[in-house]
Amino acid sequence: MRYVTIVLLALAASLATAEEPKTPAVTGGTRIYQTDAYGRVQNHKPSWVVKDDGRLIEVSPYGREQPQRQQYVIKEDRVYAADSAGRIQHNQPSHTLGADGRVIPNDPYGNPQYHKPQYVIKDATVYRADEAGRAKQPAYEIKK
Repeated sequence: MRYVTIVLLALAASLATAEEPKTPAVTGGTRIYQTDAYGRVQNHKPSWVVKDDGRLIEVSPYGREQPQRQQYVIKEDRVYAADSAGRIQHNQPSHTLGADGRVIPNDPYGNPQYHKPQYVIKDATVYRADEAGRAKQPAYEIKK
């Protein structure tokens, strides 16, 4: 679950920095929902909200923010793990948005980890991808 959360947040960062008009910009109040293999939103699972300052905070299925949970900070084309005060934890893995819309996980030193699961963003849907970057099945949906 922790790795899925990190990847999800990396996707949000990629949307925030994407310059393509077909990709919706992530702004304050944007919600990121988990989906099943068919693309249906899973309202009974936690979601995430993007704050105006670039922080991503988990939201319970009942709509309450969970500040005690792991938070993330979007900076340029990277997503970093952060503590509850919003300070970046540089000893944690981060994620980078590739030029082609792929989200690539990095180790704490910034080295790309291509052998780990990757994602591809198309429109407002995030797809799981194989190592070559081909979209396989929906994983998340982004709504304003």
